[in-house]
Amino acid sequence: MKKKKEKKHLPDPKKVQQIPGPTAKQVIQQKPAGPPRKPFFSKELLIKLLPLIKAFAFWFLLVLIVHIPGIKEPFRNVFVGFTTNSTVLIGKIFFMPIQKLSFSAIMIDGFSMEIIVECTAYNFYLFAIALAVFANWSIRHKLINLLIFIGVIFLTNILRFFAMGYVGRYYPDFFDTTHDYVWNILFGFMIFGVWAWRDKKDNPDFQPKEPQS
Repeated sequence: MKKKKEKKHLPDPKKVQQIPGPTAKQVIQQKPAGPPRKPFFSKELLIKLLPLIKAFAFWFLLVLIVHIPGIKEPFRNVFVGFTTNSTVLIGKIFFMPIQKLSFSAIMIDGFSMEIIVECTAYNFYLFAIALAVFANWSIRHKLINLLIFIGVIFLTNILRFFAMGYVGRYYPDFFDTTHDYVWNILFGFMIFGVWAWRDKKDNPDFQPKEPQS
């Protein structure tokens, strides 16, 4: 005799209780929120840059003053004469082939250049004065940093004349581009870099606050 197979009763799929799972919308809502995004500009950053903004305004006023008739010509003579003589003097100290041709003309390695007032970096000197006036530094640090600014600008400008003399002598096609664009951009970055360095050193207490959520 064969043993009868017992039939197993399977549950009706219609009667099986289904446990609903989280929907896509619920999953998105359950995702933990990240930290709040910081604003690109904050009040603290504006306060930090306010001396720089004031310095730009004061620098513009100084430039207008030195172009007033009666001031412009004496100012030009002082700066051009000082720049010409100092460039020749430092060049001779370092045994460079430089000579003075006239009040405002020099020759480096056979290439002659006329020094005009724009070549004296006077606008960067004026901007350095404006930065020192409005920076959040003590009086002592203002004077020290102003001397640092003046020294860096002076030496960089002298180096510019030496470099431009050799550029004009051996690469005359690049003279105007280097003179009009490259050096002015480098001067701008240099001034801002010195300001940021001295401000971090002499005004280290400023700490931007995190935005309140």
